[in-house]
Amino acid sequence: MPVCASNETQAMQLLQNTVGVNGPFTIELLSGGCSGAEILKVSTLEKSYVARFWNMQWVDYFPQDLACQLIASDAGYGPKVYFSDGAQGITIMDYHSPEALPEIQIRLQALVDLLKKIHNGPVVPKGIDRAVYLDLLIEELKDTQVFNLEDIRTIKNTVFAATRPSANCAACHRDLHHGNLIYTANYFLAIDYTWGAMDDPYADLANVAIFNCKTEEEEKLLLQLYLGHTPNAKEMARLSLLKLPAKIFYGLEFLGIALSKIKGQILPQPTSKSYMDFGRYVGVTPSPTDFLAYAISLLSEVINYSVSEQYFQNLEEV
Repeated sequence: MPVCASNETQAMQLLQNTVGVNGPFTIELLSGGCSGAEILKVSTLEKSYVARFWNMQWVDYFPQDLACQLIASDAGYGPKVYFSDGAQGITIMDYHSPEALPEIQIRLQALVDLLKKIHNGPVVPKGIDRAVYLDLLIEELKDTQVFNLEDIRTIKNTVFAATRPSANCAACHRDLHHGNLIYTANYFLAIDYTWGAMDDPYADLANVAIFNCKTEEEEKLLLQLYLGHTPNAKEMARLSLLKLPAKIFYGLEFLGIALSKIKGQILPQPTSKSYMDFGRYVGVTPSPTDFLAYAISLLSEVINYSVSEQYFQNLEEV
């Protein structure tokens, strides 16, 4: 295949030559999220496929992403992968038409079903150490003066020191926001496995809680569906604590995106739960101001919780 071939041409040729699918083809550009990947929906009269052309800036992350994506394909909790080329950063997989999210109880049950498939499924490569990566983000952003990131680092270290010694280890996704989930035919599939790793299953539960649970009662329901019993104080404490490094991760990532795009003075942003809709609506791209609002809300929640009595009780509990 010529190096200069367009992504559209490559996608059609790959479907013909490696998957055995013939045209006529129609091609639609889909949203590629924050990674900068180009995502194409390639359709025939019978079926649709997704061709993903990764952003070569992140080439170091391809092996982990691809290895986990192939495991997810074989295990049935990710779209079926027909072709992959890690060197060129290309995958061809099934397209699943997304449906509107159901009401919260049905949604949480479907998310728990997905988590159990992942956590009880095949082992995945070890993956990136989230604690180490957060230190790198803190170093990159420490001069922004939006937050005291050394306080954020202390919270992160405290939570991991309290929870890691007693952690179970399972295959995890670790990036389960709405943009990495497809709800179709009454179940969820997961995509984008850059953060796939062997880790504490509560890391995934925390992700699901952050983007789906508006109340403590909904978090209790999430754990009850996952555990099969009413969660005790220790289990609730673990979920609450593991939400903090997840919020730090998203808060710092969103802050970095916002600061890379906003020129001039950073204006105060009202805190809200608007980050819960991140990635939820197809074709909706957050603005730099949106990303800043997400970041400030998430990191403010971390700071505020870290000085609460509940935080110290939770550290004692786990």
